[in-house]
Amino acid sequence: MTDKQTQDNLQLVNFRMTSDEIARLDRIALECGVTRSQLLRNLVTTDMDEYALFKKVGIMRAAITIRDILGWMADKAKRASEDIDKDKTIKA
Repeated sequence: MTDKQTQDNLQLVNFRMTSDEIARLDRIALECGVTRSQLLRNLVTTDMDEYALFKKVGIMRAAITIRDILGWMADKAKRASEDIDKDKTIKA
């Protein structure tokens, strides 16, 4: 898509920001060499892409993490039980 086609497809979106947020946004845009609008589009697009990825794989990662934690806890409980049994055997 050419710059002209991109410009023709853009729609105006309004939202409120504090003057400090706008100043910060402008500093970052200046550092990046882009306009405020381009920076906002980049930030929003990136966050939407991250959201889509999180939605796609986030649940799976959470499930794997929970599984690993439960496995770790079960292993710790088993070792603790074995240690208790050893102590009983030694004292008997």
